[in-house]
Amino acid sequence: MNRLVRVFAADTADGVALMDLRTSAGAWRFLDPVGAGLWRQLACGTPRTRAVEELVEQWAARGAPPEQVRADLEALATRLDAEGLLDAAPHPQDDTAVPEVRFAETGARPGARVRIAAYAGLAAALLLLRCLPVRLVVRAARGAGRLPGRSATAAEADAVCAAVQRAVGWCRAGRRAWRSPWPRT
Repeated sequence: MNRLVRVFAADTADGVALMDLRTSAGAWRFLDPVGAGLWRQLACGTPRTRAVEELVEQWAARGAPPEQVRADLEALATRLDAEGLLDAAPHPQDDTAVPEVRFAETGARPGARVRIAAYAGLAAALLLLRCLPVRLVVRAARGAGRLPGRSATAAEADAVCAAVQRAVGWCRAGRRAWRSPWPRT
């Protein structure tokens, strides 16, 4: 089944954040740890009654009233299902699917061409994010990722990262330097 995922999930320190790209601006829904546990189980295919009962047992063991937990979880499951948020991108089930993260070298010295591309790319990204709905920006980014070309080497990626960081610093400095000549009242 090849369908376009419209709901994305990200684990946070306080639960799960769901981004629904079916709306024009992209709607966020944040679930606390209890709701996140329910969402994870339901999104992975656990039957609703089993997921609710497991979480009721877990939270009752911590002193929460089981009837209240069950009622809250049932209400949340109904709301998530009604909003279509159970069709989200699944979490990776094993740690082997997670790619290795490599941090950019901070001492990279980008050339003039890379710096100009970084400024132009940053300006284009900010303009797109400001003027278009999030779902269209995501579509454009996906499309750009499919353009033909070779993958960047680690040194090229470091240079581009350094150039973008420099461009962001320049933008922030310019924003701090510009102050309205009229006093705030």
